[in-house]
Amino acid sequence: MFKKSLVALALLLPFQLAYAEDPQPTDLVHHYLEKMSTAVHQLNFEGTFIYRVGEHIQGVKVIHGNSEKGEFERMVTLNGPHREIIRQNGTVKCQLKDDTAFLVQQAEYANPFNLNSPEKIKILKANYDVEMGGRDRVAGLSVQRINVIPKDEYRFGYRLWIADEDNHMLLRSEMVDEKGAPLEQVMFTSLKMLDSLHPALNPVIELGDDVAYVQKEQKSIIDKNYQSRWVITQIPPGYLQEMVRGYRMPQKKNKIEHHLFSDGFSSVSVFLEDSDKKPEIGTFINKRKGSVTFVSQFYDDFRVTVVGEVPHVTAKLIAASVERSGVQR
Repeated sequence: MFKKSLVALALLLPFQLAYAEDPQPTDLVHHYLEKMSTAVHQLNFEGTFIYRVGEHIQGVKVIHGNSEKGEFERMVTLNGPHREIIRQNGTVKCQLKDDTAFLVQQAEYANPFNLNSPEKIKILKANYDVEMGGRDRVAGLSVQRINVIPKDEYRFGYRLWIADEDNHMLLRSEMVDEKGAPLEQVMFTSLKMLDSLHPALNPVIELGDDVAYVQKEQKSIIDKNYQSRWVITQIPPGYLQEMVRGYRMPQKKNKIEHHLFSDGFSSVSVFLEDSDKKPEIGTFINKRKGSVTFVSQFYDDFRVTVVGEVPHVTAKLIAASVERSGVQR
C-alpha cells in the first residue's frame, strides 16, 4: 500500500500555535475547500514534503506543472529505497531503483479532496461537518486550519491546513481515526511557486505515451468492453461509484473485477475474482496498516477483497454485500 499512498501524497502534525480562533461564515469554509481541490492541479510549483504513517516517515521532493499540453508531476523519495513517480495527466508511473516499474491508470485510484463542483460540495455537507479551526504556519506560509468531521462511522475525519494566499494550496493534512488519533500525515516543509514549467519536467512531457520501461510481464490486460459479473448490494451512504472494470493479471487465468467508490474525501476499492480455494465459507481476513484497511471474504466460489482508507465497519459491510449478477464468465 505504500505505492498507493505515495501516489496520493502530492494531492495532499498535531502541534498548534496560539493563534486566535477567528469565526468565519460557513460558505467561506467551502470556498477554501473548492479552491484547494483545484490549486494543486493548476499551479506550477516545486517543494519538499514529509509523509508519515505510524513510525514510517518519508521525505519527498515534488515538481509540478500545468500547461497547454496537460498536467505533469515528478516526485522523488529523499530517504529509504529510491522511488521516482511520474504523473502525466491521467497516468502514474513509478520507477524503482532496480529499474523495475509499474503503471497505474487514473481510474485505479480516486482523486482525494476532489470538490470542484456544487454536487460534490453537497455530498460533502451530507456526510461531514466542516468547520474553521485556527490560524497557523506551514513551510513559512500563513495557513487556515479546517476540520472535517464525519457524521457517521463509515469514514475517517481530516484536519487540513490550507494556504491563506491566493493559491490556496493544501500544505498539511492529517487523516484521523474514530478517536481523533492521526493515521496519516502529510506536511510541506518548503514550497516555491513557479511562473512557468520547471525544466526538470521537460523529459516527462517528451516521454509522452511511451511506457516501454514498464516491464511487459507486469502489465495487466484491461477488458474495455467488460460487463460486471457481481453486484454490491450495500454501499455506505455518500459513497458513489467512480469506476468498474475487469482485467487479467499476469500468470492468472481468472479475471479480476475492480469497483472504486469515493465520497470526495475517502475512497475504497473492491476486487472480486473467482476462486478455487475452499476455505470455510464466510471466512474473513481483517487487517489495518496505518490508514489502510484490508478485508477479504470468501464465498462458495469467489473471493471479495476490500481495500481503502476507511474504517473496518465500512470494508466489512461492503465485503458482506456481494452477489453474482448473472452475467456469464
